[in-house]
Amino acid sequence: MAASYIAGNGTTGPSDYVDYNNRTKFYSNLKVIFHQYLVSNEKDVTVAIMKKIDLDLGVTTHSPHDLNVFQQWIPLGLRVGYLPVRFIGQEIA
Repeated sequence: MAASYIAGNGTTGPSDYVDYNNRTKFYSNLKVIFHQYLVSNEKDVTVAIMKKIDLDLGVTTHSPHDLNVFQQWIPLGLRVGYLPVRFIGQEIA
């Protein structure tokens, strides 16, 4: 799934992206593996890709927050320059 987002370069993603938020199909450990793939391919991850992932999957705003996912998502977002991760847990006026 992560490879599809990278290949889509921020314009497309996998057709089965809705499975990410289905707890019976995509457990927390699979989410972590998804994000670890992004981190290990960070040189190919752009702000546009992060934005598309967030639009489809709601990683930044997902509630309840999965701290195992955030350990991957927040540092990656900061390194890539994806600004919404800077405001996790804060009200944006």
